[in-house]
Amino acid sequence: MQIRRLNKKALREFIDSDKFHSMPVIPITKHRALSHLSNPRASDDDVLLLLAFEDNRMVGYLGILADLLYDQEAAYKVGWLSAYWVDAAMRRKGIAGELLREALDAWNNQILVADWVPNSFGVYQKSGAFTDLVNREGIRAYLRFNLRETLSLKETFLRKIILITADGILNIVNSPRLYYHNLVFKNDYPQYEKLDRVDDERLQLGDKGLRCTPEISFLGNL
Repeated sequence: MQIRRLNKKALREFIDSDKFHSMPVIPITKHRALSHLSNPRASDDDVLLLLAFEDNRMVGYLGILADLLYDQEAAYKVGWLSAYWVDAAMRRKGIAGELLREALDAWNNQILVADWVPNSFGVYQKSGAFTDLVNREGIRAYLRFNLRETLSLKETFLRKIILITADGILNIVNSPRLYYHNLVFKNDYPQYEKLDRVDDERLQLGDKGLRCTPEISFLGNL
């Protein structure tokens, strides 16, 4: 397996290349890449994206958002893990761990993680590189029944059929309640506009050194 590091210049060349536009799975959208390139806290040599290849096929990627943390007058350069993905057919082969080790090496262990999905926790814990600073317990709620996922049973063919059938029956009973809920509690859904490029207004904000709070997200299971 080969892992490729992309700094600002390499990321710019990558999103402009024919290879990027022909990839079956892209590791970063062009809008997000441009936001990384316009990030005033990113240096030219900061590694912003890691790509893992097996036989010239991308099997995983890891994105990093450059940032600064301040302690009174002192500023500390850090990177936030902003995207993490491994091909489903290649999981459990250590690719997630290799990407993480590469990120830690590129950033001298100054890596921060927030809001990880449960399946990724083992990767961070196994690395031994992270300290749990804040851990807030929460509640996960479901609008529809999904016993197959929530029971976390070892799946056999018989259990699969039983759980799928049970979910179907229970959700038929549950559907009128959800329908009534939608009638009583109407929600004015936000309006949105689809853009195929970063418009002039956003570019001007980038020139002024303004940026949005990063969304820390992890895609899929590792």
